[in-house]
Amino acid sequence: MPIDKGAAPEKFDSTRIEIEYLSGMEGLDGPANVRLKIGETGIEAAIEPNPKVSKIAASSIVGAAVVDASYIVEGKKGWAPLKWWLMIGPFAFFVPGKKKPDEKKHDYLLSIKYKAGSETRTAVFRRDDRAGMPVIEGLARIVNNLAQRSARAK
Repeated sequence: MPIDKGAAPEKFDSTRIEIEYLSGMEGLDGPANVRLKIGETGIEAAIEPNPKVSKIAASSIVGAAVVDASYIVEGKKGWAPLKWWLMIGPFAFFVPGKKKPDEKKHDYLLSIKYKAGSETRTAVFRRDDRAGMPVIEGLARIVNNLAQRSARAK
């Protein structure tokens, strides 16, 4: 094993995940579910049924950021209870019903900045489930780690 200044080089394990691609990579058209692979050489996004693969070299990655685009859908007011309808008939429209609870719609974005020639581009990926935030944050840490490693190697 090569030794550099008394320490062995760190090993960078590949990470694979299914995620929704939104935009920003050459060769991928519009939103699609992709298999994302983050490895020592860079990032690969592949659309499953088709052999389309788009790559970002590790040396061109600038960094990654997480955006929490979640929002709250306010619960609607329900109808008055049946007892009010039976007691006062159509005037029950004026009796307020219980409000349904607010609902959080999860939407988490991973944006990866990278250099393509002389321009800087941003690839955007998305998760819209409850567990999406920790997954996206983990992916951003991995991509930022990869960017730092490739910057040190230059």
